[in-house]
Amino acid sequence: MLMATGLMLVAVLVSGAPPRVHVVEGIALAISFILPAVFVETLSDLKRLWFLVLVCGLLGGLVWDIGAALTIAKGNAFELPLIYPGAVVASVILLAVHSVVLTVSSRRRRAVQQAVAADGAAPRR
Repeated sequence: MLMATGLMLVAVLVSGAPPRVHVVEGIALAISFILPAVFVETLSDLKRLWFLVLVCGLLGGLVWDIGAALTIAKGNAFELPLIYPGAVVASVILLAVHSVVLTVSSRRRRAVQQAVAADGAAPRR
């Protein structure tokens, strides 16, 4: 969620687009990243749930393409077919980073918990 919020914040700050465009971008990001991120916690989950990631990436690209056509005056739906594979690739990259961050943070948390448990089990002098 933190990554998605950061990405949306950067998009809003850097872009001069009207808010309706950012709403479309946010919905597309939620579909292509946040939804599969609920189920993908490790890189093995990413491999195991490849179909979910593919469908969510394509659906996010479709929402972005149609939403952009509806919110941008000169936008046309289905004008750039590379949006769809690009959305899937971007979704996979974001989910891979998400998985690595979760793996590293959970390992660190377990190590700290074990150290605290071991310290608490030792008799105090």
